Amino acid sequence: MRTLTSTLGLSIALCISSCSSNKHEQSADYMSTDSAAVQAESVANLAQQDAKLVKTASMDFKVKDVYQSSARISEAAVGLGGLVTHHDINSSLDNSKSIPLSNDSSLIVSSYVTHAEMYVRVPSAKLEEFMRQVASQATFINKSNLDIDDRSIDYLAQTLKQQSRQKIVGSQVEKNNLKTKDALTLADEQDKIINQKTNNLYTDAAVKYSMVQLSFLQNAYIRKESIANNDLNSYQSPFYSRLVDALVLGCIYFGDLLVGIAHLWAFILLGILGWLSFRFYKGKKKFGFSEESL
Repeated sequence: MRTLTSTLGLSIALCISSCSSNKHEQSADYMSTDSAAVQAESVANLAQQDAKLVKTASMDFKVKDVYQSSARISEAAVGLGGLVTHHDINSSLDNSKSIPLSNDSSLIVSSYVTHAEMYVRVPSAKLEEFMRQVASQATFINKSNLDIDDRSIDYLAQTLKQQSRQKIVGSQVEKNNLKTKDALTLADEQDKIINQKTNNLYTDAAVKYSMVQLSFLQNAYIRKESIANNDLNSYQSPFYSRLVDALVLGCIYFGDLLVGIAHLWAFILLGILGWLSFRFYKGKKKFGFSEESL
């Protein structure tokens, strides 16, 4: 009797355990099914959003006046709700020539080429209108370019990764007594979530505002400037003054020569005596030779 009772109790326990296990499996299946349904619904909602189209444009052209065109392009960008993020104007020397005007002045004739570069952010919806306004400033367009990059799939992938990572990190944060290693791992995951959010924000900004690169120049202009002559040899006194100075300097040099000779009077006297002695000796020798021949 005891054996029958124990066997019956064991059978009931196994039945209850089996039913409980089936219920847990069914609930897990329901949970996974609900999770998949929610994820599919979020993907569908993201896919139905506006396409993430990033537009960029550039133009290389020639204008009449770089400074005036720069001001008008800036006004057009601001009028359309845009912003000039970079503006650089550079004038480079192409050629130069110096023409003497007088002994102390010269005329410098220079040829300059002025070039400008601008980076402008304008609302994407107003990009075509802005490019038309820029083209109206040009006398000649060398190159014009428009690119459209569809980042919808990348944006969707970043969003899904962010949501999935956020859900996992959120479930881990709710746990108590996290170890230091686990906390650092969670901090790294949070940084990755922030990076993904930041990338999406950059994409949203690039979709909303288009970047336009402009490069333009004008024909070379001539600049004339009168400057003082930097050749010091060309600065001289008038001819009459230089002639008088030469005569005066000649007298001074002649006086200096006489003074120098006066300092050498002893050597000069010695030289004269030596020359006279030589002449006397040579004449005496010649006279003696004549007497012998007689």
